[in-house]
Amino acid sequence: MSGCKNIHGWVTAINWYGATLWKYHQYVSFCYNGSTVTSMFGKYTSVTDLCCGYYSLGNLTFTPPKSGVWKVDSYTVGHFRQCVGPICGDDKGHIHIYLYGSGSYTVSGYVEW
Repeated sequence: MSGCKNIHGWVTAINWYGATLWKYHQYVSFCYNGSTVTSMFGKYTSVTDLCCGYYSLGNLTFTPPKSGVWKVDSYTVGHFRQCVGPICGDDKGHIHIYLYGSGSYTVSGYVEW
């Protein structure tokens, strides 16, 4: 079976008090024919719910960087910095979206403190 899908993955950073510091999102669209990923498009990253500080959006990396294969890893890392007075903390949001030629996909992500 062939078709196209729009996928959204995200990670959320939550502090010790349960407050959300930021959410890092990855969006990617892909088409498949039942055995290979035929195209990837509409790929971008965004940040929502930023409580404070600043960030830089990571580039999206595809491994392998082409279509016509059975599995593609769409990966990104966002960098965040929050400060309270003179004390600052740096953290990262990692997101993997694995795209398969069958049309299935998996999403995983984590916050690196």
